[in-house]
Amino acid sequence: MRIRDLYAQQALTYSFEVFPPRTERGILKLYRTITELKALGPGFISVTFAPDRSNRDRTFQIAAHVKKKLGLELIPLNCSVLS
Repeated sequence: MRIRDLYAQQALTYSFEVFPPRTERGILKLYRTITELKALGPGFISVTFAPDRSNRDRTFQIAAHVKKKLGLELIPLNCSVLS
């Protein structure tokens, strides 16, 4: 789903933005946190990543988990395009 379509369907939409942790332990904690946030019904989760390779791999891992395991809409956000 496109985010603009989500906004067209709902009068109020909110999201959560996450940034990949540096460790596997941090990633597991993030998964638990996102699972708890899912109960609040966000329109989507944005996963921000920097251009360095290791962070990008973690971003893809987290994005896949959010979409495939949790069934949430997501936006992978490249912070290098914001600077």
